[in-house]
Amino acid sequence: MSNVNDWLWLHVPCPVYECPNKSSNQSYYWIHRNCPGKDNSFMQINSAGYIRCGSNKCIQIGPLINWRFDCNFNHGFKKITNLNRLTEVLAVMSQATKDQKFIARLMRSVSEMFLKNQND
Repeated sequence: MSNVNDWLWLHVPCPVYECPNKSSNQSYYWIHRNCPGKDNSFMQINSAGYIRCGSNKCIQIGPLINWRFDCNFNHGFKKITNLNRLTEVLAVMSQATKDQKFIARLMRSVSEMFLKNQND
């Protein structure tokens, strides 16, 4: 079972499949643009596959696959629609953290989210 309280800072390349930056795997700390609690607060992710704003004043939280992303290439906010691309992104993330058990739980949780989303 995934832990819902094991939050890490979200430091990954853009997860959007159509992003022109997908081949470089350059990682970024993701921010919550226009955060109502504090401008441009960093984002966090847990091994259950949820992301949240790191600001104590913001209540934005939700499943990773439902979040909309934009990066420095400004392709417009888009949802993650490609499981293969997301697996690549999580593989890059796994290189940036020593907690491989966290990454294994996260990959399992996100895969289950995609499967459930496709079956609904």
